Formats: sequence, C-alpha cells, structure tokens
Amino acid sequence: MSDSITHMPKEYWRGGTDDSFFGGNAPLSEASGYIIVIGMGVGMTLLAAILTHLEVAYTRSGAISSEFFNTAGRSVKTGLTASVIVSQWTWAATLLQSSNVAWNYGISGPFWYASGATIQVLLFGILAIEIKRKCPTAHTVCEIVKARWPEAHGTFLFFGFSANLIVTSMLILGGGATINALTGMHTILASFLIPISVIPYTMYGGLKATFLASYIHTSIIFVVLLMMIYTIYVSEFSSNQIWDMLKRTTSYSVDDCHNIFSRDFDGQTSPKYEAAMDCVKVATTCTEKSCLNTCAYPTVADTEVPARYEAGSFLLKDLFLYDQGGEEIKEKDLIDCLWEMMTVTAGEIKWDPKADDACPKQFACGGVNGNVGMGSDTGSYLTMISLEGLKFGIINIVGNFGTVFCDQSYWQSAIAAKPASAHKGYMLGGMVWFAIPFSLASSLGVASTAIQLPISATEAGAGLVPPAVAVHLLGTGGGWAIAIMLFMAIISTGSAEAIAVSSLISYDIYKPYFNPKANGDDVIRVSRIVIPFYCVLAGALATVLWAIGIGLGWVYGFMGIHIGCAVSPLWFCLTDSRVSAKAAITAAWAGCISGYAAWIFTCLGLGDPLDRFGLGTLSSMLAGNVFSIGISWLICYGQALAAPDDYDWQSLKEIALLDDDQSGLDAEDLSEEKLVPALDWIKRVGWTTTFVLIVLWPALSTPAGVFSKTYFAFWIFVVIAWGFFASVVIIGLPIYESFGEIAVIARALTGLGGGASKDEITLSERGGKSVEA
Repeated sequence: MSDSITHMPKEYWRGGTDDSFFGGNAPLSEASGYIIVIGMGVGMTLLAAILTHLEVAYTRSGAISSEFFNTAGRSVKTGLTASVIVSQWTWAATLLQSSNVAWNYGISGPFWYASGATIQVLLFGILAIEIKRKCPTAHTVCEIVKARWPEAHGTFLFFGFSANLIVTSMLILGGGATINALTGMHTILASFLIPISVIPYTMYGGLKATFLASYIHTSIIFVVLLMMIYTIYVSEFSSNQIWDMLKRTTSYSVDDCHNIFSRDFDGQTSPKYEAAMDCVKVATTCTEKSCLNTCAYPTVADTEVPARYEAGSFLLKDLFLYDQGGEEIKEKDLIDCLWEMMTVTAGEIKWDPKADDACPKQFACGGVNGNVGMGSDTGSYLTMISLEGLKFGIINIVGNFGTVFCDQSYWQSAIAAKPASAHKGYMLGGMVWFAIPFSLASSLGVASTAIQLPISATEAGAGLVPPAVAVHLLGTGGGWAIAIMLFMAIISTGSAEAIAVSSLISYDIYKPYFNPKANGDDVIRVSRIVIPFYCVLAGALATVLWAIGIGLGWVYGFMGIHIGCAVSPLWFCLTDSRVSAKAAITAAWAGCISGYAAWIFTCLGLGDPLDRFGLGTLSSMLAGNVFSIGISWLICYGQALAAPDDYDWQSLKEIALLDDDQSGLDAEDLSEEKLVPALDWIKRVGWTTTFVLIVLWPALSTPAGVFSKTYFAFWIFVVIAWGFFASVVIIGLPIYESFGEIAVIARALTGLGGGASKDEITLSERGGKSVEA
C-alpha cells in the first residue's frame, strides 16, 4: 500500500456513507442473533440442568435442600471455586471494555484493567477464610452485617442491591450493543432476551447449577481466547509486525488524520479538505477564525476537472474525525475546534495535537495524549508511561473493590467453597482471570489500533472493539466466536447475579421482615419467584440507560463512585472488632455523598458541561471514585482509633441454618488449627501479589519508556504464556478434582454401579427437609 498515506486496509477508506467500522451493517444475519440468544440459552439451560440432576441424584440421594440451593452444600473444591470466580468476574466489560482501554491508551490499558481488577479477588480470599472462622453458617453478606450491626442492615442492603443492578446492567449493555452490531437484532429486544435466557437453569438448581454452568462457560471463553491470541500473534501477524504498525499509527500528523478520516479520502488526500486548507494558506492575513470560516464556504465553484466542490458548499462536511455519537459535529463547532488547533504563519499551517481536547478525535489516529513518546511518535501506544492509563487504573481499582466486596455473588462463592478450598480457590481464580483482560485485550484491543480499523469512540465505548477485529480477521466466523464468548460470560455472570439477588431477598427481606418462621421450602419458593422478576427488571434498567445514551464504558467508570463507599465497612465487618455500627453507617453514606460531590464539582471545575460527556471524563470520575472509597475508609479507621468498639464475634456464630443440612460444616474442617494457617497464607500471598501487580510490575516497566521491538516481543510472550497456562489449569483442574464424582455418575449411568458411596464422596445427608429434584 505504498501509494497511500495510510496503512488502513483499503476496504475501510471512508469513500462511502459509513463513518465507522460497523456503520449499521451487521456481519451476521438477524436470525443468528436469535440462535445465539435463545437457542444457546436453551441449550446451556438443558446442559446445566442435566449436570445438576446427575450430581444431585447420584451424590445427594436425589434431594435439593434450601441450604444446597443457596450454598451448593458448602463443599465446592478449589478448581471449581476458581472456575466460578473466573466466570463470575468475567463480565461483558472484561471481554469488551478491556479492549476499549487498549484502543484508547495502548498496552497500559489491558495491564491496568487486569491488575486493577485482580487484586480484589485475591484479597477477598482473606474474607473467605474469615467467613469460615467467624460465621460458617451464613448465607448472605447482609445477614452477616445484620448479625454484627443490626441497625446497618438496611444501608448495606441498599448498596448490595446497587452492586447487583450495576453489574447486571453492564452485562446487558455490553451484550445488547454487541449482539446488535453483529446481527442487527434491536438493542432493546436483545436487552430483554439476554437476561431471560438465564432464568430456567438458575431457578432449577440454584447455586450449584450456576457453578456447573460456570465451568462450561469458562472453558468456552478460554478456548476462544486462545484462538484469538493465535490468530493475531501467530497466524496473521507477529509481535514485530504489530509493533511496526502501532508506530505508524502514532506517526500520522493532524493533517494526515484529517485526510484519512474524510468521506472523500482517495488514499492520498481529501480534495475538499485540502481545498479549504489551501485557501487558508494563501490568505494574506489569517489571524482570526473568520479566515477559516470564509475558506470553508467558498463563494466560487472549483474550476478544476473534475470539480472538487460547488459554490456555497461547506468544504469540511466530509471531515468526520470529530463526529460524536453517530451524529455529524455542528459546522460552527468544527470550525471552532480546528481554529483552536491551528496556527497560520507565512503560508504554513502548524497544528498543535494537544489542543484537540476542544473536539476530541473519535478514531485512533496519531499520538495518545498523556502517553510518553519520542520525536514524531509523540503519545505512543507502546508504553506503560500513560497518564490517562494510570487514571483509568485507579478508577478500575476503586470500582472493582466495590463490585467485589458489595456483590453478594462473591460472598456466596466463598460461603459455598470447602473450608480448605476457599482461599486457594480465590487465589487461583484471580491469577487465572488476569489472563482474560490482559491476554485478550493485548491481542484484540492492541491489534485494532495497529491495523487502524475505523472503530469510532462511540463503538469502542459500547464495547465493539473485539467483534470488529474478529470480523476483520476471521469474517463471519470471528463474529460468531465473539458472540458465543460474550454470551457465555453474560449468562454465567447473569445467573450468579440472579441467584445472589434472590438470596438477599429471601434471607434478608422475606425471612426477617415478612415470615420469621420461614422454612427451607419457603426460601426456595421465594428465590424461584424473585429470579425472573429480577432478570426482567435488569433488562428494563439497561434499556433505560441505552435510551439516554449511557454506554458500558460510562457505567464502568461510574460504579466506584456509588458503591466504593461500602467497601471499607464490609472489610472491617469481619476483620476489625473496633469498628462500630454507627461508624459503618456514617462511612457508607458520607463516602457516597462525597464521591458524588467530588465527581460533579470536578466536572464543573474543569469547565465541562454537566452531561454524560462532561461527567464521563476520566478526571471527574477519578475524583469521585477516590473520594467515595477514601472518605469511607478514613471514617471507619478514625473511629477504630479514637473510640474503639469491643465486639466479641459471638453473634456471627449464631446465624441459623434453615435446614439441618450440615454439608461443608465438619468441625475438623472449621477448626482454628486448619483455618488460621490458611488465613496466614492468603494474607501473605494476597498482599504480596497485590504489591507486585500494582506497584512492582509497572515500576519495572517504566524505565523501558517506549517499548523497543525486543521488549514488546517479551511482553507479548508473557501475554501468550499466561493465557495458555491459565487455560490449561482452569479447564483441567476441576475435572481432575471431581474425577471421583464423575466416575460414580458414569458407573451409575452405564449400569456398572450405583450412586455415591461414603468412601468415594463425602457429601453428608443429615435428614434435612428438602424439595425433591
């Protein structure tokens, strides 16, 4: 392509009417959307239901107690616990937003997404052991709060439900946008069909059904992950080729980008744009904006053959580099921002790339503001020295502390895990999950800017970077692969969120406030009623957000402002006897209010409008996130030092079981002799790994500046190796650990033996009241 100023594939030159990669043209048929959303939903439901039925029928004497429905018998092993953590933590945002930040900031984006969202899972392993030590019979996080701080119950129910709604809305927003872009199915329809698809198997088997389904989903996600890594770094390109293309993307001048992203671009120039600039250059005096305005509206038609423009036409109308939200930027606004960027002297135009904040670029072209660079490569994608990437990293850390510590689904996984597996499962799950955003976004996200696909900022913000790259490289097969991968993530996390909300309503609203004498049958019935209502509600909320123009990326940055304030009280609830209920309540609400205030006032202070664009800037969201979690922590810790409480932990041990199902509650497994060493181990390993991921690793990468080819090749080697080994572990370990159960079921199905024996599987059945499977 030596005859062109760009390495963008020629089929994407914007000579037509499409101003973005998808441009309303879906690569798959609408029927494909129904097959994915409905057909695969039904298929996964049947598979999960069959697996749950086999596990219950042959290892639990054919009964599902309320304890089993909501805690999976508290007997889930390390591999399956890790698989579930990976599955629950793999949101639509994990697959989509991680590539968006790679598209925005380069290689620092995938790293900060992965490290900033892994440490919460590692540190939650500490709480997982504390649950086993202090409240082994608990069912929900709010039940724990109520047992210690009764007056704080309502406060943390609010933040718990908020976390569930935010997470589920992000799932549906990302899924709906992607299904719409790939298949043409209407976003609103997809937003309701997606959550509805998780209802049947969640209602059937409860938590264990979601766990078994999660393993299947996680396995499929990692298979597609490996396929994408192989395609980009082995089959289609090499790390050296990607490095060369990234350097070229950042080398384009402002003038080059204007030409490339004009509708009449011919490979060298945009004739109309060049005509306007030529007019500016030859003007005798051009020190005021009126000069550019005059040149943009010529009074005489072009005399060349063929003519480039007509008299009175707006010459800059084809420049769509700054178009936002699928709508053309206003003519006056375009002239204003171009004039702010340009200086005209002696017939020459000089452009200041840093001044384009007046009208931000909507496509990846030229350097990245805030990234280090050298020479013409100012603002390189190939560096960890990224101011905007660091801002995102901090927002990511705060927001994900909120969504882990406030989300009942993570507490439920800790409750369900075997005591000996809880800390190991969270540690392993966190390290395996790291590979998904790190490896996937370092492949698909980085490749999107290297190839210079015309993905708009609106498309990237909606999470469409991975499907765009997959469709470009693999055609419709790539579209199918991303759609299936995404759907696996959505229904897996969606089912976990649904069972989490049903547990909160059953144990924290229905039983204490409506039916204190509720038994196991009552709880299962309420849980099964809540699940479909919640899924429909989540679909409705996602539809409202989509209708007002709120996308996945915006909600992802916002979540820490709203729920980051609840992190510290929930952490101290199980780790510090000095924090009082009054401090916990004050910290949560004060943190929330201060987070909102910092968010809004920072936006005003920066001169940005109080709309979704102004409030969606990294600087405003960073201030809100930091104040929300910081003020909350200061209040809790300050009270603990100034006026310490003296809680004895006894009320936590008195949380009652509804059914006499003692699975996973053996005294030996819950003894201090076993749990204290486990707690020491997860503290030591968790905090050390956290330090390595958010301090040591980026610090060691900083001296490299802009990565050389060799350094980038090593970085990609780590990307590929991490993805490969994580795939092997997370797919193989659960099978290895459950080989005994699999053998029992296989013998029963083939007629070679019956169900579980005590020697093969120790799943206690102690006479609890149950519902027949």
